[in-house]
Amino acid sequence: MPEPNRPIEIRWLSTNTIENVYENILKPRWEQMSSKESISGIRDLHQFDSDINGFITCRRISQSNTTTTHKFRIHTPNVSTISRTPRLSTFESDIFIIIADHDSFRLAQLHSFDHSISLFNVSCFDPPLPASQFTCSKSSHLRNLIISTQHFRAQLIENPVRLVNDDIQITAQQLLDIQKILEED
Repeated sequence: MPEPNRPIEIRWLSTNTIENVYENILKPRWEQMSSKESISGIRDLHQFDSDINGFITCRRISQSNTTTTHKFRIHTPNVSTISRTPRLSTFESDIFIIIADHDSFRLAQLHSFDHSISLFNVSCFDPPLPASQFTCSKSSHLRNLIISTQHFRAQLIENPVRLVNDDIQITAQQLLDIQKILEED
């Protein structure tokens, strides 16, 4: 059977056999370890040391100064905190969306959506994007804005945090995802 697939064998041995193997085989072999980079008859790589950055260092023998280093990457899907596709059938009041308003983008809270004429009724927040903390706009026009679906840019998958003073704060990841959209538009 090839070396990597060879099964491990277990045997019961007498004390005399173990002492004999130690003196005649293991002890001389261990003495070689300090002077050699590899020992014939053992599997190719013997010792594996990992670190917290995803690297594994491999040695042919435990005392070997020669190592090979391998980087392992665990693939985590990059899940966006916003959706660029409007799900008009699932729009509910109080969700947060990003809209285009003249030359700027704004965070807005949806109050209602009229499917028959594709209009949103929203309240906008200041300052315009990009920002991470917002207050309800002081402009009466922006507090009760009616816009068409053409102004829709994205929907926040999870609503931002409402602070004690009724300000709104988005997460750092939401801000990064919003900035990507702003760069694309």
